[in-house]
Amino acid sequence: IRRPPRSTLFPYTTLFRSLRRTVGHLSAVFCLLFDKTGQYVFTGADDLLVKMWSTSTGRLYFTFRGASGEISDMAISEDNNLLAAGSTDKIIRVWCLTSAAPVAVLAKHTGNITALHFCPANISGVPPYLAATSGDGTVSFWKYSYKSDKHKRPVFDSEPTRYHEKMRPGGAQMICASFSPGGLFFATGSADHHVRVYMMDGKEGPVKVLEQEAHSERVDSLQWANNPTCRFASGSKDGTARSEERRVGKECRSRW
Repeated sequence: IRRPPRSTLFPYTTLFRSLRRTVGHLSAVFCLLFDKTGQYVFTGADDLLVKMWSTSTGRLYFTFRGASGEISDMAISEDNNLLAAGSTDKIIRVWCLTSAAPVAVLAKHTGNITALHFCPANISGVPPYLAATSGDGTVSFWKYSYKSDKHKRPVFDSEPTRYHEKMRPGGAQMICASFSPGGLFFATGSADHHVRVYMMDGKEGPVKVLEQEAHSERVDSLQWANNPTCRFASGSKDGTARSEERRVGKECRSRW
């Protein structure tokens, strides 16, 4: 088969260029993310370190230490003040982005941390949450608040709102998770082929609103749609992708 010229296949190739290559870890970089401004990028690696770099100059600003296992996932709070990192040592650590000082160590999981997300909701009645999933089959919602607006030092509850999703022994390892764009819903995928969805504004905290066996193999990817309907897609090791839509009222749709 004769292929078209490269310029036809990639008409926008000239718009992208490599900015720099930075060597800063002693082993494989497993995860990375940008802060909310795009000025900094964070890298988490198997050398047990998280590092903060300038995207414009490549300068290393901070190295976040403390983990005794490989970094498995990271998250930045919506106000761009906090960095959370989970690792294979089963512990979540939270740092202040301004000072790089450690502010919390969350150690209630008995399995590797598989996904971390700060709730993006800006809804009356929904306090700030850090959501975490783990290989122990749990979904945890860590509520926190700031002591003062001036210092922005978070105080996390000693115990999270927790769901133990073990439908059969060893079969509910949590693999992936995602918040809806408005932060009202949190979806998870697991090794027991199930998709679960939690609503964040329950009277007693996050409440589970959906539990469904969506695939015949483990669910390893989730993505919410960017439209007014509560729709998300899940991907599985069984080779299929499936779309789910929750029918909601007008008020709920405007907040999702």
